Amino acid sequence: MYDVTGSENRNLYDRIMDTGDLCSKINVLEKYFLQKLKKNESHLKKVAILHALNQQLFMNQNVLNLPVIAQSSGISERYIQKLYLTNMGISPSSFASVTRFNKSLPMVLNTPESLTTIAYHCGYYDQAHFIKEFKKFTGITPSASRHSLIKNDADLQQAVNIGF
Repeated sequence: MYDVTGSENRNLYDRIMDTGDLCSKINVLEKYFLQKLKKNESHLKKVAILHALNQQLFMNQNVLNLPVIAQSSGISERYIQKLYLTNMGISPSSFASVTRFNKSLPMVLNTPESLTTIAYHCGYYDQAHFIKEFKKFTGITPSASRHSLIKNDADLQQAVNIGF
């Protein structure tokens, strides 16, 4: 256990050894495990909130309207941003951008749909916004990717890995 959690377990061990009888040692262990459970319960609540927020985002066609989401969920905009940053590592707007891009990529490569249709279908404001964001993620425009890249090709994978 020392190798996994280090000083935390040393402190627990020291507290157990400092107590006299068996009942006291059990109480120390119970308090420790209850604190761990409470900490994990809090984390699980935050994950559940994030899941609900993501569902709202997906229902809104991946268009992020943070004030509306905050008002409808009863959570402040700042707390929503903090939840995303601490639990997902990116901001809500970045998450929305990634999900829109992920939705658009197979459509660009596998369908003959116009870029305008794809843009609106994936939640972009217009075609120019779509092209700009697609280029941010891949380094090339959607039309260039249609003409020069093959699905699941190494060049496509390298281009997609450039962006975010």
